Amino acid sequence: MTVAPTSRSRTTALAVGAGSAAVGLLPWIITGMRLPLQNLWASDVTSPHQMPIALLPFSQYDVALMASMLVVGGALAGVLFRAVRVPRTIGTVLAALIGVFALDLVAVVESAVVTGVGLRRPTGYVATFVTPEQVYLFGLVVIALSATVVALVACSLVVAVPAPGPVIGIALAAATLTDWADALVVRPTTAPPTWSADLLSVSHLLPGLAVGVAVGSFWQRPFGRQIVGAVVAFGLAWIGPTSIVALTGALGSRALLTVPSEFADFAVLLFTTEARSWQVWGGVLIGVIVAVALIVVRSVRARATATTRPPGAASGDGRHGAAASRAQRRRRSL
Repeated sequence: MTVAPTSRSRTTALAVGAGSAAVGLLPWIITGMRLPLQNLWASDVTSPHQMPIALLPFSQYDVALMASMLVVGGALAGVLFRAVRVPRTIGTVLAALIGVFALDLVAVVESAVVTGVGLRRPTGYVATFVTPEQVYLFGLVVIALSATVVALVACSLVVAVPAPGPVIGIALAAATLTDWADALVVRPTTAPPTWSADLLSVSHLLPGLAVGVAVGSFWQRPFGRQIVGAVVAFGLAWIGPTSIVALTGALGSRALLTVPSEFADFAVLLFTTEARSWQVWGGVLIGVIVAVALIVVRSVRARATATTRPPGAASGDGRHGAAASRAQRRRRSL
C-alpha cells in the first residue's frame, strides 16, 4: 500500500464509503423512516404515521434489521472500493472508512435523540435512579454503535487486508444479509404480500451463497491460508444468522427481559433449533458447492491462458522473450 493518494482518489473513496452506507439504509428508507411504535413512549400513539422520522429503526423488535443495515453498508463500501478500482493507499482507505463512519454516526445520533425525546419521563424521587427508559435507549445505542464498529471492520478487511481478509469481511455482512434482504422485499411496518412468500423462503440461503461467491472469487495461493479463511467465513455464515434469530426472538418477549435466566434459556433453545434447520446449514452447503465450482472454473481458465500465452509474455517484455528464445536455440544447437 502506497502513501501518496491524490485528492481525487480520496474524494472518490469518501463518496464510495458514504454512498455505500446510505445504500445499506435502503430497506428502512423505502418505508418512510417512521420510528417504530414504542412500548415506553410518553404519549398514546396508535399509528406509525404519528411517529417522528428516524434514520434507524430504534426498537427492541428491529435490532437485527438495524444491525444488518449498518454492517451491510460497511461491507458494500469495501466491495465497491475494489470494483471501481480506487487506488489502495492509506489515504483512500481512511477516506472510505470515514465516509462509512460519518454517515452511520449521523444515523445513530439522530435516531437516539429522536427516541430519547419521545420516551416517558420519570417524576419525583424515581428520577434519581436509572429508569427502564434509560436502559432501553442505552441498550439500543450500544447495539447500533457495535454494529457500526463491525461495519468498519468489514470494510477494512475487504479493502486493506490480503486474502482471505476480504472473504471474512464479506462473511461478517453475509451473516446479517437475510434480515436486510427480507426488509428490502417486505416493509417491516406492513404485512407481507402473498407474492413475497417464495422470496422470503429462500432468503435464508443468502449468507452461505454470498460467502461461497466470495471464497471462489478471492481464492489464491497459498492455499493453506485460504482454507482457514474459508472455514472461518462459512462458520460465520452458519453461526451468525443462527445467533441473530436466537437473540431477536428472545428480545421480542417483554416478559423474558425481566428474567435473565429464562431469557438465556429461551435464546439457547432458539439457537439450537435454528442451527439444525435446513434454511441455515443448507445455505452453507450451497455456498461450499458454489465456491468449489468457481475455484475450478478459475483454475481451468488460468491454465488455458498459460498454455496460449506467447513465450515473450511468459518471460516478461519482448527483449527478455527474445533473449530466452536465442538461448533456447543455442542449447538445442549444442
